[in-house]
This record gives sequence, C-alpha cells and structure tokens, in this order.
Amino acid sequence: MTLATDIKLVFLGESTVGKTSIIACFSQGEFAPDQTSTIGACFSMKKVIVDNEEVKLKIWDTAGQERFRALTPMYYRDAQIAILVYSVDATDTFHKLKKWVEDLKRDTKVMPPLIIAGNKIDLERKVSTEAGEKFAESVGAVFMECSAKAKIGIDELFAAAASMARRDTRVIHEESSKLAQEIMGETKPQKKSSCCK
Repeated sequence: MTLATDIKLVFLGESTVGKTSIIACFSQGEFAPDQTSTIGACFSMKKVIVDNEEVKLKIWDTAGQERFRALTPMYYRDAQIAILVYSVDATDTFHKLKKWVEDLKRDTKVMPPLIIAGNKIDLERKVSTEAGEKFAESVGAVFMECSAKAKIGIDELFAAAASMARRDTRVIHEESSKLAQEIMGETKPQKKSSCCK
C-alpha cells in the first residue's frame, strides 16, 4: 500500500496568535519577535521522517484578519490536516475557534482531521489547558500546546500532524481497497456454522 508522501497542512486562527512564528520555528529554527501579520497566505515546505519514510510537508499559513477571510477557503480545500491556533493569553482568540471550525465544515467536501493548538504558553495564560482540551474533544480534535518563542512543543506539533495525516490516508486506502473487493465479488460472506449440539 502506498501512502501519501506529500502532506498538505493548513494553519488557521485569528491574527497575532503566532501561526507564522510556529511555522518559522519549525522550518527555519527561528523566532522573529517583530513578525508582521500574514497577508493572504504564505507557503513553505519541509521534509520530515514519518514511520521511517520521508514525507514532504506542504504548509499553508493563512491570514487571520477579517478582511482576508473570504480568501481562506481556497487554501484549506484538500488539506489533509487543519491546525487551528489560538493564544493562551488571549481569550477572544480561543472563543473564535468555533467559527473557524464551522467555516471548515462549510467550505470543505471532507472535513480534515483537526489539531487545536494553544500557542504562547511562555506567557501568562488566560485560557486553561483544561478548557482547550474540552473544546478539542467537543470537535473531535487532538489538543496540543506550544510556544514558538520558547521552542516548546513545536516539533511535536508537526510530528503529530504528519502522523495523523498518514494514519488518515491509511484508513482511506484500506476502506477503498475493501470497497473494491466487495464490488469485484472477492469478499464473500462467511458461512454460518451448521454445528448442532
């Protein structure tokens, strides 16, 4: 079975939550304190090893500002993983995650697996870990926390995303293969036992 070696990840969330900083920390090992807000979207790539195989992560960093919101769906269509980021020191960015999830459901044919990522854990938090976990559970997402500035949890975030995408691809392959076998008549129902006691 051939699994996807190119994985499309899309980062979503309000402006200033640190999406660009997370990506820069992962792909370049850098943190820029004066990072400017993304306009439209930015694209980057990085190769990683998942399950002993090289995988290319195609990472889309989308703008969080309202004026660019109409453009966002074109970037997250066909994404294999959506990472919704909020800042643990800004409650409003957390509460707005629900709208991002609703937009994803509306604008994608198949809802991608989700990761809810609480960023800026190096700062004084206003959103508890428990609140983040509860929201993630309510939308069927994986929950993680990180800090681009302190370089905490960044590699783990991308490793989880890549593994989830591979696992999701594996399930799709298995289901497609099973369906094909059923259509071709290769899957036969097992005969019931005729044993009598």
